[in-house]
Amino acid sequence: MKRNDISLYQPVMNSWFLTGFSDAEASFFILIEHNTKYKTNWRVKAVFSIGLHKKDKVLLEQIKTYFDGGSIYTKHGPQTIQYRVESVKDLEVRHKSFWFLSTFDSKEGWLYFI
Repeated sequence: MKRNDISLYQPVMNSWFLTGFSDAEASFFILIEHNTKYKTNWRVKAVFSIGLHKKDKVLLEQIKTYFDGGSIYTKHGPQTIQYRVESVKDLEVRHKSFWFLSTFDSKEGWLYFI
C-alpha cells in the first residue's frame, strides 16, 4: 500500500465523528423558492447540507451511506460538491443524530430548528 493511498485516510464513520465533522462543515437551513406547482406558488423546505472540495467525494459518499439517504450534487460549483438531505423523513433522522452537538445551547440552540 502506498503512503498516499486514500484508504489510509478514511475516517471511522460513527456518530461522534459525524457530529464533530458536521459541527464544523454542515449546515441546516430553510429554502424558500417560487414554484407554480404549489397552491401558494411557493415551496418551503428544510435542508441539511455539507459542501466540500470535489477531492473529498469519497468522504461524502461514506456519509451518505452511513445515513442511508440524501443526494450528492457534483454540479454545486467548479471545484465543490455537496451532500444534501431534503426529505422530511430523512431530515428527522439527521436532526436526532445531532441533538448533542457541543455548540448548541440547550435552550437557545434548538430555537433555530423550530
